[in-house]
This record gives sequence, structure tokens and C-alpha cells, in this order.
Amino acid sequence: MQEAMTTLASETECQLAKITQKAGSDVTQSIEVMRGRLEAESAKKVEVLREELSQRLNGESERNRQFNCTIGARMDELDSLYDDMQDRVFQIDKSRRNNLVFYGVKVPSEDPDECEAAIRLIFNTYLQVRLFTSAHF
Repeated sequence: MQEAMTTLASETECQLAKITQKAGSDVTQSIEVMRGRLEAESAKKVEVLREELSQRLNGESERNRQFNCTIGARMDELDSLYDDMQDRVFQIDKSRRNNLVFYGVKVPSEDPDECEAAIRLIFNTYLQVRLFTSAHF
């Protein structure tokens, strides 16, 4: 009877080891299946997030492009205004420089070059002042 009990205990231990081994392999297999599912779900989530981020970046880049176009147009407008103001200042400065009026000078014609030559002659001869302009330097 002792022998029968030992055999029975040995068979029970063998069956228990097989069950444990089978349960362990079932658990390992379940873990691998779950890991595969988790990786698949993670990949899907990453792709969805990547797509959302791409759409947001495209929207932002479009807004930046529009903003840059607006800024560029404003800069062109400001450049034009600046050039216009420079022209006006030049015209005012030019009119200040050209505001001398001489009366009583006899000039053979109304040609501006002849008028200037006659005025220079008066300055050189009577006032003993030599006139220089930017063209003479």
C-alpha cells in the first residue's frame, strides 16, 4: 500500500508539473498575445497622433505664410511711404537752396544756363566771391 501511495504521489507530482508547465506556457502565450495587441494599439495611437500633429503643423504653417505675406505687404507699403517722404524732403531742401532772386540783372535770353553764368560773373567781378556747386567739385 505504501508503494501504491508512493506511485500515486509520484503520478500526482508528474501531473501537477505538467499542469504547471502547461499553465505557465498558457500564461506566457497570453502575455505574448497581449503584448502584440498592445503594440498594435500603440502603433495605431502613434499614427493618429502623428496625423493630428501634421495637420496642426500644416495649419500653423499656412497661418505663418499668410502672416508673412501680410507683413511683406506692409513693409512694401512702408518702403513706398518712406521713399515718398524722402522725395518730398529733397524737394523742400531743393526749393530752399534755389530761393535766391536777383533783380536788375540784364541777361540776353531766358536760358537758365545763361542766367546762371551772368549771376556768377556778378559774384566774381563785383563781390569777389567764387561760387562752387556740386557739379564743379
